[in-house]
Amino acid sequence: MLRLRPKSLGELVEQVLQAPHGLRYIAGGTDLTIRIHLDGLDLHLADITSLEDLKGISLYPHGYRVGSTVTFSRISASNHLPGGLRAMASKVGSPQIRSRGTMGGNVGNLSPAGDAIPMLMALNATMEVLQFQEEAVIPGSIPMGDMKPGPFGVLPGPRDLITGFSIPRWDFSHFGKVGSRRTVTISKLSVGCALDRGGKRCRLYLGAVGSLPIRCGEAEDAIVNLSGRELLAELPAILSRAVERAIPNRASMPYKREAVKALGLELAQDLVSEGGV
Repeated sequence: MLRLRPKSLGELVEQVLQAPHGLRYIAGGTDLTIRIHLDGLDLHLADITSLEDLKGISLYPHGYRVGSTVTFSRISASNHLPGGLRAMASKVGSPQIRSRGTMGGNVGNLSPAGDAIPMLMALNATMEVLQFQEEAVIPGSIPMGDMKPGPFGVLPGPRDLITGFSIPRWDFSHFGKVGSRRTVTISKLSVGCALDRGGKRCRLYLGAVGSLPIRCGEAEDAIVNLSGRELLAELPAILSRAVERAIPNRASMPYKREAVKALGLELAQDLVSEGGV
């Protein structure tokens, strides 16, 4: 099987255009290597860990850019990034997973339990991609909120590559989750929220309640319009109703309907303590 180790993005493009079908990209490998060993797969692989364009964190006046191969450990340790994004990164899997796992891989795998997707959707982030169309390579972007699963995961084509994420600035952001274990925490339920106090804009997504996170407009309206005391009383119930509507026939609904109340209360307390409401 083919093994590619490009040293630059330009070299990667040249190699991918000449590579056979079925090529897969690998960086942290926390999911793909397990599948290779368990399923006995023998895949064409392109190792993208050396590509400088994909592993940087940049700050701009109106936002941030995080490369697709930046690890969760680096994100959680970066004091310049939004608090919700850092909190999300600090709660992914185990310390070993966080030191290897990348945000691009987490999004690209499109697991319903993935932590990065609901937080990036709440932050109104844009996913940057390289789209391979026959012999042409076209840089493109996909708003995270418009992301839809397809035959190639979150990407339009089988050779397309996530290169990074552009994230606008928000006054406040928050991430919370309910996991299955203390040491290797896989989400059973999560919430990502971002708030612009001046513009009175809020985005809130619930994760692990479907193939993609769901947006909760009722909760967003409550965060923007209610007082702190009202929000503490009402937000848990609002999120509970959202879970009921999202998965009415799923066996896990009664558990998640109750568990999300704790996440709602935690978010409301964070908003009040930070002066967000």
